[in-house]
Amino acid sequence: MERTSKYWSFTIECGLLMRQSWLFFTNSPHNHPARLPTFRPTLIGLTIAIVGLGVLAGLSPVLLLTPLLLAVGAMLPLPPAQGLLAAGVASLLTGALLGSDVLLTHQAHFETRAIASAIGAALLGILLRTFILRIEWDLASRSVLATLTNADNAATPDSVIEQAIALLRDFALADAAFALRQLDDVTAEAFVCLPPKGAKGCAPLPNKLTTPKLFESALTDNRCRYYPEYASSPDAARILVAKGTQSLAILPLQPPFDPAVSKGDSSGVQGAILLIWYTRTDISLNLRRFIESVLGGLRTVLRFQHTTFSFDKLQARYSAILETIPQGVVFVDESGEHGWLNQTAADLLSLMPGDVEPLLISQAMAKLRMSAENREAIAVQGAQFFSQQGAEIRDWHWIFSGDDPTVLSISSTPTKVRDVPGRLWLIDDITIKYFGQVALKERTAQLEVVNQELESFSYSVSHDLRAPLRRIEGFSKMLVRDYADKLGGDGQTYIERIRYSTNRMSQLIEDLLALSRVTGCEIKREEIDMSAMAGAIAKELQKTQPERSVEFQIQAGVVANGDRRLLQIVLENLIGNAWKYTSQHDRASIEFGVIDASSGLETQELTPNLKSKVPNPKSNQSPSITPNPPIYFLRDDGAGFDMTYADKLFGAFQRLHVNSQFEGTGIGLATVQRIIHRHGGRIWAKAAVEQGATFYFTL
Repeated sequence: MERTSKYWSFTIECGLLMRQSWLFFTNSPHNHPARLPTFRPTLIGLTIAIVGLGVLAGLSPVLLLTPLLLAVGAMLPLPPAQGLLAAGVASLLTGALLGSDVLLTHQAHFETRAIASAIGAALLGILLRTFILRIEWDLASRSVLATLTNADNAATPDSVIEQAIALLRDFALADAAFALRQLDDVTAEAFVCLPPKGAKGCAPLPNKLTTPKLFESALTDNRCRYYPEYASSPDAARILVAKGTQSLAILPLQPPFDPAVSKGDSSGVQGAILLIWYTRTDISLNLRRFIESVLGGLRTVLRFQHTTFSFDKLQARYSAILETIPQGVVFVDESGEHGWLNQTAADLLSLMPGDVEPLLISQAMAKLRMSAENREAIAVQGAQFFSQQGAEIRDWHWIFSGDDPTVLSISSTPTKVRDVPGRLWLIDDITIKYFGQVALKERTAQLEVVNQELESFSYSVSHDLRAPLRRIEGFSKMLVRDYADKLGGDGQTYIERIRYSTNRMSQLIEDLLALSRVTGCEIKREEIDMSAMAGAIAKELQKTQPERSVEFQIQAGVVANGDRRLLQIVLENLIGNAWKYTSQHDRASIEFGVIDASSGLETQELTPNLKSKVPNPKSNQSPSITPNPPIYFLRDDGAGFDMTYADKLFGAFQRLHVNSQFEGTGIGLATVQRIIHRHGGRIWAKAAVEQGATFYFTL
């Protein structure tokens, strides 16, 4: 009686253990490794087959129990002690079912055989489960990694992490899972929460954690941290303990897991994944291996996704550049198997943009070439270009006539892109430039004709007009010499007026010839000592009228870069005018110098607001353009002029004083202005009547 009660109490305890295992089976996913989804059908099938064969063979119930215990030990997640206990109970129950006679007659012998066979079968089942369970976890890890690897290419890093967390939570049977992104040293954001907020049984974290240190140790060591008894751990965070966390796994996420945050940097801390159990859970070795394997795969997927994202972004950037440039771009690899062209080239060749077979590109180019007006010249040039291997082609012009004339400039160069040799073609529409150059050539030819006519005119003026003037001058002298007594006073006055007019006409012709030579001559630039040049001119003027009291103030060290002969004409005219227009003053002062425009000294006040554009100088050596060129000046205290008529100052034959006051032809300042303009500079003046005048110019 006592033995029977022990049997039944033992049986009840084993039944509770079996019930716990059964509840685990019912709560875990059907594909959970603990349920042996791969080997379970095979084990069940083999067990049924063995038991069936045993029944047919007439084996005893004890022997038939052995394969059943083997299958139960392999399929149920029982610890070894519980498995052995269940095996013993099963053996005793089998003995009891055989009948009291057997139990009383062969009790000792039966118990020994039953318990031994049950324990052996249970041990073998437990060992078998240990072996195949690791295989199941490995298969589960591969399945999860395959799922992550086959994720949609358009998936974002956050969505990939969310998918990985969902799979980890299901296989680990965790109550909650979170992905945390560290925002700064004191704040971390939970950007993935499972179950979602508001779901039953969910105790979500706040959007932002004030303590990212809860995963700092895992990130620092770059390895997973497992806490089966998290509440009693010294590293436990109060915010998690307050939520009822009993067991915890921390999985460090190293960048790049978010391209917008990491920017491709593989160093530093970015975040972690947290698996949370609200009941104490032993985190098995197989589960840990599974977690670490999935974490490694997740990092690889995210790194690959980041690389792909960066490559796609770079490709999109270059594609945008190629699509927006106005030139047509065509690339054909050396093998002749692949070709590509942008939208502009596609429009010109009547093809679709993107990848195009090189044969279609060649046919389209041939068709375009045959429609050109200068196709014969294109063929000759093409033969020259392609006679040399690897030749570079530049300025290969294809001209198309019709209602909308077009000129294309073809350029080509051999390339080697990522070890793929090929040839790059650029097709540029230069219609406006081409016809502009044609018009410029025509205009240049016309100007050359005009210049030739001007030279002919100058020759005529120099020879044909001077000859009559010389005759008039000669006959006038003869009249005065031979017939002075017959002419009388009035006649001699008339003769003097004739001679004066012929001299004036001769001087006017001389000035016009000088102006013509200034316009057509070539500029030869060099560095010139303007101070020395001005001083020499002043000395020559003083020799002509030594009785005059004129003070020259010439600044030392004034230099300029220009044509020596032309700048000599500029200073001769300016200083000569100052000498002339101070002739009616007893004492006069003439000053020459330069103002450094970069110093800002009075330059804003001095510089005029010129509306007309200064013509570009014709020179074989282009002048250097400086932001603040020096300003040269020539100042006198003579007659001055009214600024109301300043716009007429530099016009040919324009004079602001009558000839009876100051002689002149009105050509000098016009000549000065042309010389200054040819040097790329400008000239202007400021004056007041009887207060002198100042002329400013730049080069």
